[in-house]
Amino acid sequence: VVASVAIGSAAVAAPPPGDVALRYAGRMLDPARVADSSGNGLHGLVSTGGGGTVTSVRPPGGGAFLRFPGGSCTVAPPCPQAIVTPAASTTLVPGTSLFAYSADIRLTEPPSPDAGMNVFQFGAAADGISQWKLQVDGGRPSCRWSDGTTAVLLPAGAAGFGLAIGRWYR
Repeated sequence: VVASVAIGSAAVAAPPPGDVALRYAGRMLDPARVADSSGNGLHGLVSTGGGGTVTSVRPPGGGAFLRFPGGSCTVAPPCPQAIVTPAASTTLVPGTSLFAYSADIRLTEPPSPDAGMNVFQFGAAADGISQWKLQVDGGRPSCRWSDGTTAVLLPAGAAGFGLAIGRWYR
């Protein structure tokens, strides 16, 4: 079973002048677009497959988060998938300046040991293509960077660390 993942966002400091911010804090403009609350208008376009969806959840007490699909990829393929792509990402170019990325994540069901979920990603895992991403594989978060030739994978926490179901992590 691939666990569904919820992504939220807390208040973050504004970026320095000249830098670009992108922030999806849980608000949908409509079923096909996620609002960018940074003020830069980089609203996200939603693409889905295998029955996946992106929904905005507003729990009692305020706040909002985006909920992505979960489901089995081995019992009933295809895997439910959902992707949010910034509508205009020409200013989000790796290698042109320093950058930081983060997410608040909560798993809502146990992941299988072979479950892989990309929380966010730029580029692809292929020769000659740069990539950076935050992922949760088998319940353990990690960051991956590649220049298209060499890749570095940095897992979070000590060996055996995994995300507890129902708890938010930053």
